[in-house]
Amino acid sequence: MNIEAIDRYAAEQMERFEVPSLCYALAQRGKVIHASTLGTADLSTGRKADLHTRYPICSLTKSMTALCMGMLADEGKLSFEMPVRTYLPEFKMADSYAGEHATIRDLLSHMTGLPRHDPAIFKIGEEKESLERMVEKIGMLPMNREFRSRFEYINPMYLVCSLIIERLSGKSYGEFLKERLFRPIGMKESSAFTEDMLNSANRAKPYIRLKDGSMVETLSFCNDSLSGAGNVNSTLADMAAYMGYLIEQKTEKGEQLISEQTRKQIFATHTIDWCGYDYKWPEMPVACYGLGWTIQPYRGNLCFCHAGSLYGFTSYMSFLPYEQTGLVLLSNLEQCFLPQTMAHHLFDVVLKLPYVNWEERYAENQRNMDAAYEAHNEEILRTDRKKKSKLVSDPSLFLGEYKNSGYGRLQVCQLEDRLQIKYGGWNYPLIHSYGNTYLLDIGRPNRPLLTRAEFCPERGVKVWFEVNLEEPIEFLMERKR
Repeated sequence: MNIEAIDRYAAEQMERFEVPSLCYALAQRGKVIHASTLGTADLSTGRKADLHTRYPICSLTKSMTALCMGMLADEGKLSFEMPVRTYLPEFKMADSYAGEHATIRDLLSHMTGLPRHDPAIFKIGEEKESLERMVEKIGMLPMNREFRSRFEYINPMYLVCSLIIERLSGKSYGEFLKERLFRPIGMKESSAFTEDMLNSANRAKPYIRLKDGSMVETLSFCNDSLSGAGNVNSTLADMAAYMGYLIEQKTEKGEQLISEQTRKQIFATHTIDWCGYDYKWPEMPVACYGLGWTIQPYRGNLCFCHAGSLYGFTSYMSFLPYEQTGLVLLSNLEQCFLPQTMAHHLFDVVLKLPYVNWEERYAENQRNMDAAYEAHNEEILRTDRKKKSKLVSDPSLFLGEYKNSGYGRLQVCQLEDRLQIKYGGWNYPLIHSYGNTYLLDIGRPNRPLLTRAEFCPERGVKVWFEVNLEEPIEFLMERKR
């Protein structure tokens, strides 16, 4: 294996995808055979990324949550097949049958029928809600699918799992991870506490690239409210050790953290993953989901993988169990396909497979994603242009505070010459569209995403905070301003 050629390829693709930094490690048979850190962790100071630079690992946290649940299963404290209410009697869902029958397996494999509802749970700039309160709110969120009808990726159900871990262990989720996972594997720089990330002098800063080509630091979504779903921060050195454990199925001291029977349940296929965008390719024709892992063929090889993305960061981890080969990649640019590009290229090099132009494929994915956002926005505007644009009610009637049992409080206030919605720590300026309907942008500075807010004077407002919701979220007026 030509290490210099791999690093040269990585540097070329960093320039192509315009990524500030990329840290990646390749492991075989439990040992790291190559680790490289390229680029800049902090553009304002020029500080370079290294093996010990901290990154949020985003949704790679889910694999750790599933592993912790497996430890408790081996101790006889839980079963993947038992209803969640066995361990959390207060657990509820909008569908009473689903709330009564949803199992640990349903939660970990995204089969509850509940959509993401991330805005209801993950907020910034507000007083942090307790894990119990966030789990309580899940019971007030509308379903998107029939219970167990199909895969529906959802972060909040992993919060439920982290609360179960706390209840059954008597420790916080972060303490349990540190004691039962990080310490045995030797992950000395990993934490499930946001404070540890923010207090680190060697942490990566989060970035987005604007349409004009400029790179700007963005507000990170890394916070403790992501408990169990995406709140772990770590380093390349630690994540390489974690990958080594997953490949070898034991720590360097020979300790097996879960039984073989439990490991098979975690890596078993539980449902078809409908949300993947890669799986039109013949090398990866289908994807399934286990417990915290995507399971798919990769060019004839069984592959376990997972991607992660938070504001300003992208991560990816993947391993081939029969080849005992795995890799992990961390970067500080959001919604970026470089980690997947590098992962597939590295596998091809190690397995000596014929060349595939992954860089162009993922660049095309990026273009298609951007085009899909633009097409969605144009359809919203095209539809609204056909309707009467006259304002029906006086906008001052809409000013005030509103509430939804699952989503909490929302404010409508005046911003210079227009209305503005304040929710979850974010500000959404409103643009009048037609009647009592306004447009708001729920996207990012580099990728606008238009949705609607529909006001009913004296009653409330219906808002689409996610484009995949079947129905908008209705907030009822509590107090006029």
